[in-house]
Amino acid sequence: MRATQRLYVYLTTAQLPALKTGAGAPEPPPIGHKSHLNHLRILNDRPRTATEVQNFFGALDMATPWIRNKFDVRDMEIPDEDEDTGESLTLPSCSNIFDIPRTWHRPIGDLFKLGDWLEDLPLVTVSRLLHLVEERTLQWRFVRVHDRDWDRDLFQYFLWTRVTDGASTPRAARMDEENDSEKSVVVAFQPPWILSREDMKNFATSEFPQRSLDMNKSQLTSRERLWGKMWDVCVAKDAYFFVLTSYEQWVFGCWSRNYTTACISDVFEWNAHGPSVTECLTFWIASAMGVVSTKGDNNGTKVIKIPKISSNRIPVVVKPPPFDETTFEAPAASDSHWTGKSADTGSETSFLTTQTHFVSDSGVYPTSAPINRPQKADNEAIRRWALGL
Repeated sequence: MRATQRLYVYLTTAQLPALKTGAGAPEPPPIGHKSHLNHLRILNDRPRTATEVQNFFGALDMATPWIRNKFDVRDMEIPDEDEDTGESLTLPSCSNIFDIPRTWHRPIGDLFKLGDWLEDLPLVTVSRLLHLVEERTLQWRFVRVHDRDWDRDLFQYFLWTRVTDGASTPRAARMDEENDSEKSVVVAFQPPWILSREDMKNFATSEFPQRSLDMNKSQLTSRERLWGKMWDVCVAKDAYFFVLTSYEQWVFGCWSRNYTTACISDVFEWNAHGPSVTECLTFWIASAMGVVSTKGDNNGTKVIKIPKISSNRIPVVVKPPPFDETTFEAPAASDSHWTGKSADTGSETSFLTTQTHFVSDSGVYPTSAPINRPQKADNEAIRRWALGL
């Protein structure tokens, strides 16, 4: 059976295959320890406005009703693969009813091969899913960004962005172009021997340091350097929504409009269920695009919205300067012997647990996407819900 015959069942049963590491790949650190290999070079070449993180644990529970209402559709009578673009549904399903060709990859041994796994499995699948049901996403793709960056062996990312090929632009896409900068999503990745489970835990659940990141890089913990790197990339690409993954673990976040506050999800394992990583990633991209569901109860229409801050907290955001070829000394090696206590003082900080919900009350445009069904959002119900927050 084609996945497009029962798209909702496929999406809710699609799972990432277990990551395979090659014989030459470094060993991840022991459970409960940091890797001490995340030597990102964050320079004090501009003020970084980020000051805090808010955890919205449970926010991605909103993905479940949204996906049910958006993808529970009739047989679409089209192939799983787009013959024009080669885009296809490649993730295997826990259900044995779908005929998904097996995608084979070599075991990873470096960051570049990990990018291939991400591109050919979850990213292409999520892209195809959204293109099937929402016209406004048809010109958008995940593009691997090849920055001339001194950290390219430690940190890379994909960007969900509009890609035009000279073809005529659908009406809904033309109407949406002026807000493209709000719809981009950064999907950053590091291998598990660099971004260990303890590093991911510290990134996602510790309170952000109440100080600016515009300081000498040697004074920053590895967690602060990672946040600084994420801030730099998102600001440079005008992206508010972001994802960080080691493939084995995933977190989903978004910035306030002036990049002072980050809202971050809890950590999802690669084989999580209800919602799965595939569901979360699909919902996160849809939230950035403002793609609300159009049927079912009010709970099924909610998406995450860029958080707002009061005007008296709005600073000036300075974008990163162009890359230069200056050589920098690598940070000194840790002497902690896996105690997890070296320079990373952030592991013992407390964290905010405020659960924040944001809802998009924007309408939807007429669609000519394959789903081809009426698109009419109950905006009044959404407004009533928002006023009741």
